[in-house]
Amino acid sequence: MSDALRPNDPVAATEAARTAIGHLRRTGDRLMLAVAIMNPAEPLLLLGDWDDAEAELTQAVKSDALADIDDLTCQRGWLAALRGDDRTAEAMRCHRSWTGPNL
Repeated sequence: MSDALRPNDPVAATEAARTAIGHLRRTGDRLMLAVAIMNPAEPLLLLGDWDDAEAELTQAVKSDALADIDDLTCQRGWLAALRGDDRTAEAMRCHRSWTGPNL
């Protein structure tokens, strides 16, 4: 839902993602929780609320113990790069290589 709402209504996208996060914290599904936590970051950035985007991602690492989820680390690195924090961005850089589409 959050992805569908993001282009036209980032506020609603953020709220939908936060609702999903609340439900997923109760299920124990770490991977889906990580995906749900990443969902509000982009709309929050679109709204200019970079501190809230960072808080969502930081809470995922500290409170939800998701530091081992690579995509979450990549998104935190992306936010650090946008803020001009080269050192943190480099430390959190994605190390996966893209080999092209799976056709």
